Amino acid sequence: MLQNPENIVRIFKDDLYSSKIGPLIYDHLKNEKDKLKIHNLMLLIAVERPQGWRKIIEEYIDRLNKNSFYLYDIFKILRTCYRFDFATNKELNEISYLTKMGLAKHQFGNGKTKMKDIKKISNSVLPKREQQ
Repeated sequence: MLQNPENIVRIFKDDLYSSKIGPLIYDHLKNEKDKLKIHNLMLLIAVERPQGWRKIIEEYIDRLNKNSFYLYDIFKILRTCYRFDFATNKELNEISYLTKMGLAKHQFGNGKTKMKDIKKISNSVLPKREQQ
């Protein structure tokens, strides 16, 4: 169970995260070279959604290879957040957009993901929201 980075982030996120730590994480990401550390921080950002999170995740998705495990993993966590998280309508729209962006990246190729490709992705890829 603990070998899965997603589980590690979920277990320790409350110990590691506060609203003021978002900018510190963003600064740390600029200098980090270890791809696994970067990915774990991206999972934390996707789950906690600090101010400016959407742009950070967008840039991360654009940097990933279309067949990357990391792309699949961030897509999977975004779908999970969409399905289960307590989120505002704005946050749900952002999560939906990023989920579609991840799938568009996988389907249409490497490089910067284009808006026209994201619009080709149907809302049917989004999971049904659980009743809260």
